Amino acid sequence: MTTTTDQNIVNTGPFDPEARYTTASHWGVSYETGRDIRGAVLHVTHVDVTQIAPGTHAVTHHPTHHGQQFPNLRTAQEYAWRVGLTTLLQPRHQR
Repeated sequence: MTTTTDQNIVNTGPFDPEARYTTASHWGVSYETGRDIRGAVLHVTHVDVTQIAPGTHAVTHHPTHHGQQFPNLRTAQEYAWRVGLTTLLQPRHQR
């Protein structure tokens, strides 16, 4: 499966739950689990520090992906990868 986002990030092949991932665009990606949440909730946000007065910021929630609920964390992580919100982490330096 090949998917893209508005940032034209392309992820191909199967999702690897053991791999390390990073955000693929200016959207921040996080997951909420525990407490009263059954499964996991995906949070996709962008912080813009230029829109408001100095020292403040505006947080924008992604209109499509933010707040979606999944049966478990792995499913939420796979979804974020599949739609191009995250991509494989590529180390800058090999040791």
